[in-house]
Amino acid sequence: MAEEKGQMDEEKVQELTEHARKLVADSKTIQIATVVMLNAWRLYYCSRAVLDNYVEEDENLTTDEERDVVKNLIGNSMNTEALKPYKIDELVACLSGICIPFLLAQEGNISEELEEEGDEDDS
Repeated sequence: MAEEKGQMDEEKVQELTEHARKLVADSKTIQIATVVMLNAWRLYYCSRAVLDNYVEEDENLTTDEERDVVKNLIGNSMNTEALKPYKIDELVACLSGICIPFLLAQEGNISEELEEEGDEDDS
């Protein structure tokens, strides 16, 4: 059975999945990196939800298309900025000085969202 271009058979994917698990299990550095990545994504999604809420409430934007364009413009500019060189000490200072207080300020919103999702799952 020939594989389609760009697709692997299930057996190869399973083999690579096991390899990935072994990499994580064998390396404390990779374990820490995955925890950092998970929390970076959580921070991203929290901040993205706040941005989306503000854009949705902006009365100057009258259509869903306008709101989507504004969200994408802001998101893409942040993506471009994130790829630029930075200093670790500046990132650490921003995480402790801005990101942590931001998360703490959003705690009620995050908890409410999780409770709502839990309520929906219970239905």
